[in-house]
Amino acid sequence: MTPKKQKIKQEDKSKVSAFLKKAEDNFNQMRTAIEEENFNAAGTLAVQCAISSADAICVYENENCREF
Repeated sequence: MTPKKQKIKQEDKSKVSAFLKKAEDNFNQMRTAIEEENFNAAGTLAVQCAISSADAICVYENENCREF
């Protein structure tokens, strides 16, 4: 069975700040969730924060994030 060909979208570097904003928002909400001992939400938000941060780096460096 051959894998499906993935569609890859190149993002404009102007999107970097949007990805960083998402990461910061998720980070702040994660801290709130931890303070409220809502650890499931904190874990989910931590993952989303990491994804948005990685997206920002990939777009900034003009890399294909699917290669990592």
